[in-house]
Amino acid sequence: MLLRDKINNFEINYYVEEIQNNKPIVLFLHGFADSYRTFIKLFNSNEYNSVAIDFPGCGQSVYNNELKIEDYQNLVEEFINKNFSDKDVFIVSHSLGSASALHALKKNKNVKYCLLIAPFNYLIANNHNHVEIMLNRLLPRTFDNIYESYTSLFYNPSELVKNAAERRAISFETISRQRLNNFEYMVKNQILNKEYNNSIKKLFTQKNYSIISGIEDKFVPINDLKQVVLDNKYINLEMINNCGHATIYEGFDDVKNKILQILKDKKI
Repeated sequence: MLLRDKINNFEINYYVEEIQNNKPIVLFLHGFADSYRTFIKLFNSNEYNSVAIDFPGCGQSVYNNELKIEDYQNLVEEFINKNFSDKDVFIVSHSLGSASALHALKKNKNVKYCLLIAPFNYLIANNHNHVEIMLNRLLPRTFDNIYESYTSLFYNPSELVKNAAERRAISFETISRQRLNNFEYMVKNQILNKEYNNSIKKLFTQKNYSIISGIEDKFVPINDLKQVVLDNKYINLEMINNCGHATIYEGFDDVKNKILQILKDKKI
């Protein structure tokens, strides 16, 4: 069911299933300018209770002012404290959700493990050309920007995806205005900023997480993730063939199996 709550002065929308005490809690955290619905195919599992947040400025959590990654991190920390302080929590994040997942792993003692899907990481701003491309994808200003941003999520975009991208791109002025209003600071001073990226590097030195990502991801380069694993040798990276940044769509079976494997192996 969908519920509303006020946390840290943000009115948020979140999804929660009727909690069955014999099943673990899996908290899903979506990526940049996305919504909880990204994970919808992973809900209603016989193996776990699903909970998912719409971050402020995303989905049905409407917010009209500037946002920072710290807002998301602090919100997740408080959301867990408020709702699941007496339960073990397993976090599954996609893309930008990794920053909040790893923050919660550090701050919330009952967060036992994280699976980071195509995670935002501290190397994302190292390549100048990639930064320029990503700036147009995250803060699109034209029809072509939005069309390219959407289709680039996929390794092999179907005609259905291309048609959806075209429909979105028609509303480029509205989307551009909303993105700039909510996310200009976050994109320019955090996501695509080397100094900020270096400041979160320590979060990746934790041990209780693993990574799964598409080899053909155009948003989070697989070589960056290989380097993250080299830097933190106890971290496992599983790579999905023929899969882009829309990991849950194109690599659904791999992601689902990874979640179930972790729940079994870690006895969460």
